[in-house]
Amino acid sequence: MLVIMKNGKVEKAENELFLENLYKSTVHFLTPLNLDETYQTIGNEAMRLFDSQYASIFVRNGRRLERVWDSSRKMFRIESDKRHFAARALREGKPTVVDVDKLMRLHPNILDWGIKSVVFIPLYYRSNKMGYIALDSFSEVKLNERKRHAFKIFGSLAMMAIRKAQLNKQLEESLQTRDLFISMASHELRSPLTTINSYSQLIERTVAAKKKPDYRWVKVLRDETTRLVHMFDELLQLDSIKSGKLQYTWRIFNLNEVLRRAIINFKVKYPQRRLIYKNKLRGESGEVMADFDKLLQAVLNVLNNAAKFSGKEIRMKLDYSHPHYVISVEDSGVGILKADKKRIFEGFYKGGNSSRHGMGLGLFLTKSIIEMHRGKIEVRSRAGRTIVNFYLPKLTSKS
Repeated sequence: MLVIMKNGKVEKAENELFLENLYKSTVHFLTPLNLDETYQTIGNEAMRLFDSQYASIFVRNGRRLERVWDSSRKMFRIESDKRHFAARALREGKPTVVDVDKLMRLHPNILDWGIKSVVFIPLYYRSNKMGYIALDSFSEVKLNERKRHAFKIFGSLAMMAIRKAQLNKQLEESLQTRDLFISMASHELRSPLTTINSYSQLIERTVAAKKKPDYRWVKVLRDETTRLVHMFDELLQLDSIKSGKLQYTWRIFNLNEVLRRAIINFKVKYPQRRLIYKNKLRGESGEVMADFDKLLQAVLNVLNNAAKFSGKEIRMKLDYSHPHYVISVEDSGVGILKADKKRIFEGFYKGGNSSRHGMGLGLFLTKSIIEMHRGKIEVRSRAGRTIVNFYLPKLTSKS
């Protein structure tokens, strides 16, 4: 039977069908999904709903947009926003179509792949530009008001789903960190407390018997008390960093000052270790704008790690590589396991080759300090050799 309807009725029927499909697609966002599953669901539903052959999702990570999902490895060849088409969609807050005449600017082979249009759907969360979805189609897409509105609705619901998954991931990580902290704190704090309690009782019994306590017992008490104080200092500093209340006192000084102070402190703590220092600055002042005590702590954290895992010799060097001063600490220890390298800057993380002692906060705190100085830290390691480099910006008239 042939049914003839007026244009208005046809358009209404199409709208109702599309809204029904949009509802079916976005209902999938409500199911419990992790972040990777969320990206995949959004991409697949976008391709199905808008009849596209490829899809890519880019989400803001700090100041840059990061590709988090792609339906095809082929699309990795296309730069995220080479000609600023996505930036335009984000700036204007509405979907943008790149037609066949402009597609060559994205990639020289894009037409050979059969793509005739690309739609950029902006992703917003509370008026913040969070990323975009790129849909690649074998047919030319023309945006009328209905389609533009549909793309916008889909983008809003997709971003809500992404944000929900991000918050769930953060919650899971926070709970894992809490559990790890409770487990580690109960173990690490118990060790010095047990030692202090045992030696205190031993000294008490000795004094009660009118005998002189052994000096070594007193030294053990002092060392374990110092270790306990250091643990609490790290925990307090961690809390200050997370709450944004860690105070920095900025002044101009020469990096040689802080490194020479670090050498003195190191030799007092590790008299049996040999620390070789080389100043390789040639014609450079070595002046920085920094917090002396925080920078000293960062250097000592790395030197302490080197002392724990190295042989008797540790090397430290000060150099310049435009536009940064570079502090390098090298040891000849067991190295960092490959599986641990990506996690060494996490709080409370202790790798497979790690010492039994400590809270696993040293490198986390060090990274935070260096980044507050607009610098960066890198670690290169293999069996028998580990190098930690600090990059600190040179003091200029602008800084």
